[in-house]
Amino acid sequence: MIRPRTPARSLPTAVRPVRYGTGNAMGLFKKRANDTAEIDELKEQISAMAARLDATDAVKQQLGAQVQGIVTRLDTPPEPAPAPPPPAPSVHPDEFRAMVVRLKDLTARVDAPPAPLVELEPPVPSVTHDELEAVSSRVQTIADRLEEVDARITSISSELANQINELSGDIDNLDTSEQTAELIELI
Repeated sequence: MIRPRTPARSLPTAVRPVRYGTGNAMGLFKKRANDTAEIDELKEQISAMAARLDATDAVKQQLGAQVQGIVTRLDTPPEPAPAPPPPAPSVHPDEFRAMVVRLKDLTARVDAPPAPLVELEPPVPSVTHDELEAVSSRVQTIADRLEEVDARITSISSELANQINELSGDIDNLDTSEQTAELIELI
């Protein structure tokens, strides 16, 4: 016997029961497996699906961490640019003439016709494309890290130069104040 259905109007939209046909029509989903091999196959499929879902979750978490790292890098304000370098030192005229002569010699060598090239057969690559891609990716990562280190070193050296300038000024002020104290004692 089928129970009478609760009127749909009395329940909120989110709680309304979903019905697809009569109770007898649902018998299609109540198939009983008689064969244990079929049950084992279904269990294996469920296990494989669970493993794929776990792998997908791991990849999703890894991508989320990468995105968070990128967002953090984008949100971090860049460090101020270092102070411009000091002007180049002046050069003695004799040294300048020597540099001009050296430059002319180098220019003459560059303008000279090149020696004939010997054609060689291209070597057979000993690495695979995947290995090359992995090395290229690693080199790019190292280059990025080196840029960060270079920027950090530049920032630190600029800060140290500023501190040395401040200390130099403080030392000069101490020298003048000691001389002033000696003059006051003499008067």
